[in-house]
Amino acid sequence: MYKNLVQIPLEIEKKYPNRVSHRYRAGKTFVDKTYSEYIHDIELLTLGFLSIGIKEMDHVSFFVNNRYEWSVTDFALQSLRAISVPRGSDTSPKEASFIYDHSDSKYVIFETIEQLLDSKDLVSKSDKTFVVESGELPVEFKEKVVFYKELFDLGASRLKEDGTLFKELLSKIELNDVVSIIYTSGTTGNPKGVILTQNQFIENVYMTAPRMEIDERVGEVTVTVLPAWHAFERTFEYSGMSCGLSFVYSSLKYFSSDIVREKPHILASVPRIWDSIYTKMNVFMKSQPKFRRKIFYTLVNLNYNYKKSFSYFRKSYLRFEKENFFKRTFICCLSLFRIVFLFPIHLIAEKLFTSVREKIGGRLRCAISGGGSLPVAIDRFLASVGINVLNAYGMTECSPGIASRTIKRNTLGSVGSPFINTQIKILDDNMEHVKKGEKGTLYIKGPQVMSGYYKNEEATKEILSKDGWLCTGDLARETLYGDIVLVGRSKDTIVLLGGENIDPLTIEDKIQESEMVDHVMLLGQDKKGLTAFIALNDDALANFANDVKVKISDIFSFLHNDKEPTEEYKILEKKIKDELDKKITKESGFKPFEKITNVILVKNTFKIGQELTQTLKIKRKQIEKTYHSIISKFMDDHNDKK
Repeated sequence: MYKNLVQIPLEIEKKYPNRVSHRYRAGKTFVDKTYSEYIHDIELLTLGFLSIGIKEMDHVSFFVNNRYEWSVTDFALQSLRAISVPRGSDTSPKEASFIYDHSDSKYVIFETIEQLLDSKDLVSKSDKTFVVESGELPVEFKEKVVFYKELFDLGASRLKEDGTLFKELLSKIELNDVVSIIYTSGTTGNPKGVILTQNQFIENVYMTAPRMEIDERVGEVTVTVLPAWHAFERTFEYSGMSCGLSFVYSSLKYFSSDIVREKPHILASVPRIWDSIYTKMNVFMKSQPKFRRKIFYTLVNLNYNYKKSFSYFRKSYLRFEKENFFKRTFICCLSLFRIVFLFPIHLIAEKLFTSVREKIGGRLRCAISGGGSLPVAIDRFLASVGINVLNAYGMTECSPGIASRTIKRNTLGSVGSPFINTQIKILDDNMEHVKKGEKGTLYIKGPQVMSGYYKNEEATKEILSKDGWLCTGDLARETLYGDIVLVGRSKDTIVLLGGENIDPLTIEDKIQESEMVDHVMLLGQDKKGLTAFIALNDDALANFANDVKVKISDIFSFLHNDKEPTEEYKILEKKIKDELDKKITKESGFKPFEKITNVILVKNTFKIGQELTQTLKIKRKQIEKTYHSIISKFMDDHNDKK
């Protein structure tokens, strides 16, 4: 049992002191840090912070993206029993100010001087301000600001004075110490500060690390691109570090080239990354001769059926109702027949799809995908081409793990089974338990669940019961084999004018299969039908504009005035509407009232921290606010036509 989180890298350093712990880009070159150097840097920064005056229980706002210094800072603050309040460097000045004030922070950390200058008020409020990257400071800030280089120098001096001080500090850390107050970037409303302790993160390490099946003797590698302050990436790093993983810090700009070069064994990802890979593959195949496309997609389908047949015997398929003896025998015989008959085709497919797997390095054992369910089509495609993606499910309030699929039981279409020591229950609107297979709101209970929101007792009571059950707000079903299938958000349910209740998630996932669509949000509360608000894919939009010989800006020129839609917009609108009509059908499992009656198309200018969360999910309220005039114009016009 770990006594604290800092013990994780300390124990790995004893085993593999010369193994690379982190690799990161510095200009045009890369810097490698061994686990021994990493621990030394944590010690120096801890003592540097201590020399400045940071002490136990001090709150430190921390606006830095995923980088080596983020991880060092995280453990340094823990070593002092200080409480970090982390968020990305792209946090707006207004939100940064809210987080700093609400969290009762005394200190603030910025990544760059430019970021500091955008939030001058925080410098004046703080006891001291720290900046990771050195540079020229305006004169008025020189007394209040300390660069990280100075902190490391102060730490080195303190270490010479007392070589045992770091160990003494670590001995004081307790399991119930608060590690962080993480302000959620939720899809609605103001952020709330989730209080998470040493023990809650450690429980997540014990839950998640075994399912990753990392062989610490090998020295496996991962490439990280998700924000380090986010609970999912943060816990992934703690868990990976407990197994001696080497971390390569990347960015969206370099991610594709970095995974090809570094050849990761495991990845932490979000559905949007796989959606992008899936879309690019489909666009590429469209450029190929017809017979090659036919062969490729035939092999994808046949290999999926081969792997699906194996899932029957592993009990890793979606099954909501008990099967009688005859049906069970028939499926068993059919699955055996498919395995035998399709085995030669499976071997051909695995060989052919090697080039697809090479796009992500070629030696990926598995990828953990968090931040939402994978759309079914993408889930099946990835499995078919041999990319092993384990969909996981969690929320910041659970630090964050709730459930995940495993390598041995990778049940497509689900988010897997609950972690050890995690209880679940699914309740209907009357707070009664539903039968397995039926839909209801998901509740969880376990040692990883937060104690509450910081200074927000009302919000805590809304989500957390006195006996420790947390309402996730997600609608879910449980399979007969214990896997969880997410089917929507209880608060996102759309009620049409006719009283029909619609869970938008499944429909949005289906729409997002289109290569034309980057993001989609359904509208229609108290309306006759559903409207799809769509942010278009840049490449697909450029191809369309080229085909109709018009500038992209001209297509949308009417949006901010009272003019009628351009002819090119009408053509694009019809093209997408026709595609959606083919996707949202009875044969695909949708009801007649779930048909899309109207579409609103915009260029994809969505940004993380504005319209998107850090895990690339849409912020519904923010989009409705930002595009209010456009949405009103189209919805009103459409209703008038009806």
